[in-house]
Amino acid sequence: MRLAPSVLPTVSITLPAGYPTVSTPCGRKGIIDLVSLEGFLRSQIFPQFPRVGITPATFPLFFFHNVVVVESGSILGYHSAFSTSKGIQTYGVAEYDSTHENPTVRDISVLSHEIAEWYDDPFVSNRTPPWGHIGQVADCYSFLEVGDPFSGSPLFEIPMPNGFLYHPQETAYLSWFFRQSPGYGANGHYSSGGTFTTPAQPCP
Repeated sequence: MRLAPSVLPTVSITLPAGYPTVSTPCGRKGIIDLVSLEGFLRSQIFPQFPRVGITPATFPLFFFHNVVVVESGSILGYHSAFSTSKGIQTYGVAEYDSTHENPTVRDISVLSHEIAEWYDDPFVSNRTPPWGHIGQVADCYSFLEVGDPFSGSPLFEIPMPNGFLYHPQETAYLSWFFRQSPGYGANGHYSSGGTFTTPAQPCP
């Protein structure tokens, strides 16, 4: 898959009182609650999609710098979808992290996680055999969320021509979720970096 990104103007969000920034090793981190964010997107942003050329054939992604979403815990990113008269519109939210607060969350790690999950499960409806007790999934889960098994794991390091070392996250392959043997991934691997060499364990 090759993406062709474009950048629309920056949008400012006014939060209700009670969501201050917090100090981190490298600057400050902002906090926004999920209800406020979703309310703002649905009332102020989604209705503008047709005017700026966003359709179900595109993937709008809201990119925050050092801002996390909170619900029952911190959400560094997510992807979702809603119905329109022209079809199902997908969208995502991701943080670009430069706080150095967590070694397993750096620059584009959340972005890479959410784009990969959107690509494999755009409507958050692709079911798998139950899996879990790994990454950010504490119990059993039955969705094709390819980044979740690697949340909290070491990141790739990829130098780019601009001189910056980016850190995308490893992702699990379809064969891992469906316990296919041999795996259909490159070299029979079950994940993009080869960390998974066997399928997912059954989850009771």
